[in-house]
Amino acid sequence: MRRWNAARSALECGEVSPLFLPNVDCFNWWNGLTFLKVDLVRLDRKFDVEAQALIEQLMDSRDDADIMAAARELAPRKGLAPQAARLLVDLLNNGTAARAAAAAFVLGEWGATALGMSPSLLNSLRKQTAHENVTVRHWCVAALRQLGHRANTAVPELIVCLRDPDDGVRSVAAHALAELGRAAQPAVGVLVDMVHDPNDEVRQATVAALVRIDPHGERFIAAIRPGLRSASARIRAQSAEALGRLRSAALDATGELNLALNDGNATVRLRAMEALARILPAERPLLNAIGLAIHDADEDVRAEAVDALRLFAHEPQAIAPQLLSSMRDGSPRVRFRAIELLEKFVADMGPMIPAIRVAIANAFHDSSELVQTRAVKASGTIAQWTERADPRLVNALFDADGDTRLAAVLALAATHHDPEAIDALRFRLGDERADVRVAACHALIACGEDAGAVLATLIHELGDSDTAVQLEAMRAIKLLGASATSALEDVREKTADSNPEVRAAAMRLVSALELA
Repeated sequence: MRRWNAARSALECGEVSPLFLPNVDCFNWWNGLTFLKVDLVRLDRKFDVEAQALIEQLMDSRDDADIMAAARELAPRKGLAPQAARLLVDLLNNGTAARAAAAAFVLGEWGATALGMSPSLLNSLRKQTAHENVTVRHWCVAALRQLGHRANTAVPELIVCLRDPDDGVRSVAAHALAELGRAAQPAVGVLVDMVHDPNDEVRQATVAALVRIDPHGERFIAAIRPGLRSASARIRAQSAEALGRLRSAALDATGELNLALNDGNATVRLRAMEALARILPAERPLLNAIGLAIHDADEDVRAEAVDALRLFAHEPQAIAPQLLSSMRDGSPRVRFRAIELLEKFVADMGPMIPAIRVAIANAFHDSSELVQTRAVKASGTIAQWTERADPRLVNALFDADGDTRLAAVLALAATHHDPEAIDALRFRLGDERADVRVAACHALIACGEDAGAVLATLIHELGDSDTAVQLEAMRAIKLLGASATSALEDVREKTADSNPEVRAAAMRLVSALELA
């Protein structure tokens, strides 16, 4: 026992690691470790009962899931004693695969805190990146990533991990090298080869690492560009993707990317379009590339080209021809996106507005109901800039499809100077659908209609079976302010509604009307 007391004293002074204390008398190695584990808890007052239980679970459990569960609970406890960090390092070096992985996970989460407690941590992590168990390798590399620039001596081991058979290890190794920045220059050659890795996450991590290591791309862009001429469509697509992620650093490669827009493989053309949108400024060369891609045979390429037109918010009239052309595209998805952009930029389209009005009005009868509804909404936005609604938008108020009528009502809400539209909205107060009736009330209130024209409809909708309709009716009544006080008793009845959301809205409205 005197020898154990001496060992504990050495442990308390930090002179010896608990797993390397000699076996004594009747104690075998594991019993001695258990004895010290309990003693470790007693030696440091920062350890609470819960921490002790977690350490016991980590060291004693025979179930891998329980071991990792204990590690995840220990990970946030960075204030634990240095003895605990040394204990974890010893488990990393000498424990079972499950305990070594759990220890690496905890030490990685503690990061610089653990490194300060146990100077041998870095060398242990470097050594165990070659562990036969993939989980141990993964968490050791992840821990090196957490250490950041403090792990700059681990570059050789991380380079080896870039060739690991496991996707996760390769990916986290690339991320760890990215954290080292320029200190990871020796890894550039291997990282360039990994740009064509079959795993998406590995490729993305690789490009991110290359950008961090060499922000100007001086060493690796030249190595990636030839991939655009590869016989493999996969490599051509991945090369285009990698160059796009480098953004302006890959400006010199835009010539090859423009050629890739004519590639025989649709995925290569798509990646080339994405890359050009990231690399080129929103000027004529990019607009020319988009003009080519908008007529591509592949729907995804055309949709990506239309999305790229968003970059020209500073010059909307320049993209009007492409958007109007896309309104005639064979894909509903492309037509929908074109309408979105036309609506977004219409305020600055100037002399193009009449042509846009016609194109969007024609879409009221599109084969896609989604495109129809989107066109109706956009037409209402255009009406705000023309002071009159398109007659076809007014006609949409009488469409057989209820969703189209609803969209038309919502679109006409801002047509303050169009008597014909206001008259048509009044007619919709008798619509067969309650949501259209309430939307018409909202629109008329926005157009300056007095309470007498809409209040009876709103009071009636307070009794609708649809909660959403009731809530919208209350919002409309609130917009009328003092002129809606005659609805007070009807609203007060809703404060006893079975729906708590309706009751709450009704109580708020009662308070507002009483103060009006």
